[in-house]
Amino acid sequence: MMQTFLGGDMVLYAFMVLAANIIAEVYRSGAMKNIVGRGISKKSYYLSMVFTISGAYVLVMLVLSIFMGIFAMSKYGMGTLEYPAYFALSIVAKILFVMAHISFAVTMAVLTQNVITGAIFGFLVPYRRLWK
Repeated sequence: MMQTFLGGDMVLYAFMVLAANIIAEVYRSGAMKNIVGRGISKKSYYLSMVFTISGAYVLVMLVLSIFMGIFAMSKYGMGTLEYPAYFALSIVAKILFVMAHISFAVTMAVLTQNVITGAIFGFLVPYRRLWK
């Protein structure tokens, strides 16, 4: 259970619901007409939403990893990082993975204009391999 929470997937799901909620609320409140009326394209608005929420996710995971590093260091000692280039590459891969999932949740929220349906499709469709 700890690996599930510390793996970052639960936090990612929370940020996916946040993204779907923001998009659905923009449509529900009628603010999208104001956004488009000011000359901001929907594409740039959605991209800014994906980049902002992905950046917030990366910051939250960075803070959590610092706390977990301090916790692990206090219990097990300093240790070493054998392959720092692979660690940096895994961070870049995780950022791309997060942006893909959040953009998929935004896309589903745009298509359905509903938080619940957008979040459920955002969770289930990327994991289509589980349906087999």
